[in-house]
Amino acid sequence: MTALSHPDSTLTSSGYFSLFRAVRIVSVVLSILFVPLLQAETQPGLIPTLVSKLNVSEPQARGGLGAILEMASANLSSSQFGQLASAIPGAKDLIKAAPPVEMPDPLKKDVQSNALFDLNNQFMKLGMDNSMPMKFAQTLVEYLKSSGNVKALQAFKDSFPLNLKLEGTSWMDIIN
Repeated sequence: MTALSHPDSTLTSSGYFSLFRAVRIVSVVLSILFVPLLQAETQPGLIPTLVSKLNVSEPQARGGLGAILEMASANLSSSQFGQLASAIPGAKDLIKAAPPVEMPDPLKKDVQSNALFDLNNQFMKLGMDNSMPMKFAQTLVEYLKSSGNVKALQAFKDSFPLNLKLEGTSWMDIIN
C-alpha cells in the first residue's frame, strides 16, 4: 500500500482515510458542535444579569421577566412572540413564574391602563416597586441588542404601546 504524495492526503492508494486526516476531521466536527455550547455557558444569562444589575432575587428576576413576557405575548402575534421567546432561554417557564394577573376591571375601557395596572400589580406581588418594570424592560432591550437578535428586539419593541409611561419614564426612552 503506497500513500499518495502528501502525508495529509485523504486517501491512500488502497482507498482508506489516513489516520491523521480522520483525526483532523473529527476535531473540526466536534469544535463546530460543542464550541457554541461552551460559549453560551460562559456568557452571562438574562436572569443573572437582572439579579446583579437590579439587585433582585432570582425568583423576583424570573417572575418579573415572566410578567413582562406575558404582557408582550398579549400584544404580539404568535409568530412575533415566537421570535422574542426564542431569544430568551426558558421564556415559557418564565411566564409561568409570573404572579397571576387580576381580572380586568370591566368598567375600564382603556386596555393600556389595565395592562399597566396588571404589570405593576405583578411586580408588587413579587415585592418590587412600580419603577422596576421599566428597569426590567431596559435590561431586556440591552440583552437583546447585545445578542444581535434584531427580530427579537423588534418584536419586543412592538409589544408595548409607544405612549406607555411608568414612573415618569417613557417606553420610547427605553427602546431607543
